[in-house]
Amino acid sequence: VQSSCLKKAAAGKFLCSQLLTLIDPQCALLLLRYCHIPTLNYVARCVPPGVFQEASHLHDQLSRNTFAAILGLNSIEESIWQQVSLKIKLGGFGITQLKQISSTAFVSSWCHSLYEIPKRFPAKEGLCVSSIYSSR
Repeated sequence: VQSSCLKKAAAGKFLCSQLLTLIDPQCALLLLRYCHIPTLNYVARCVPPGVFQEASHLHDQLSRNTFAAILGLNSIEESIWQQVSLKIKLGGFGITQLKQISSTAFVSSWCHSLYEIPKRFPAKEGLCVSSIYSSR
């Protein structure tokens, strides 16, 4: 599973390289935000964070390097990257970091599944409840 996640994260290199060929930086930033950043959101909901950690780091690093390159910079300091990662309404660029959301995405998906399984498969309700308590 981990190697599949890494392949999916590495696949973003092509899109990011194409963004750097665009003349208009605003278009490149918008495409980065709307097309590259969400590519691994589904995987973050389905794969445990420990397994997904390396892929999320690769994706975040690719996002950061591409953002810097679009602006004509060699690199971005950590404090500036944290500002960039904020939501737009908070003064950032809305470039979400997977490392910040992957745990929450996975747990919320898992909880939603536990809520849905008994509704769809009433006979399995006890199994869901027992799996919660046995994982403690």
